[in-house]
Amino acid sequence: LRSAINIPVVVHLVYNAAAENLTDAQIQSQIDVLNEDFNKQSKELATSTSIYKNSAANVGITFCLASVDPKGKFTKGIERKQSTRSTWGTSDIVKFSSLGGLDAWESKNYLNVWICNIGGGSIGYSQFPGGSPNSDGIVIDYRFFGRIGSLKPFDKSHSYLG
Repeated sequence: LRSAINIPVVVHLVYNAAAENLTDAQIQSQIDVLNEDFNKQSKELATSTSIYKNSAANVGITFCLASVDPKGKFTKGIERKQSTRSTWGTSDIVKFSSLGGLDAWESKNYLNVWICNIGGGSIGYSQFPGGSPNSDGIVIDYRFFGRIGSLKPFDKSHSYLG
């Protein structure tokens, strides 16, 4: 039997307006959803389309907000930065402090997740495997992250609901 894999997550939250500055609870709710989905524990799975129901599995992966940063200091796993920029697009500029965003943590040790106002109708995007470790991770628009807050009708945060 394979032991569970634990993946520390760092959330880089870059916001302009107060509504974009998600609460710790809303961020944790998305981590909870990831754990439910990767361990076949989601209540919504029963009502999803058959293609997802029939292929779902407990893969033994758990996600948690990082508790130690790359320098060995205690962290809540959430970085916040207020910006004058109202949208970020999909060109990865949110991933670099020199461009107004927040830098990635070591991708071999952390799953980097950036939350921002992407704009242009995008829900989110991720880097293809093999890309630069300086931009490795996913970007999700703040309006679609978590399952609490003002997310209706996107408050399930599952990728398989059909």
